[in-house]
Amino acid sequence: MFISLANGFNEIGIRMGLAFAIIGFAALIGTPIAGALLGPELTWWRPIVFSGIIVLAGCTMLTIARGLQARRKRTMLP
Repeated sequence: MFISLANGFNEIGIRMGLAFAIIGFAALIGTPIAGALLGPELTWWRPIVFSGIIVLAGCTMLTIARGLQARRKRTMLP
């Protein structure tokens, strides 16, 4: 997905590095948050809802980015 958003071959490395940095930060921060939401009573629905919301937010951002890129390149479907 990130490669298709690049303007040329010179941007692919930059975009992939940025994507891996964001994913690494999310993995570093998201797991302790989910553990704190789980709590000592092991209430599983809270980390599940948190993870679902984060995944939906990420999908929404990628969809918006793809739409903006398609509009800019004029490759959007009618």
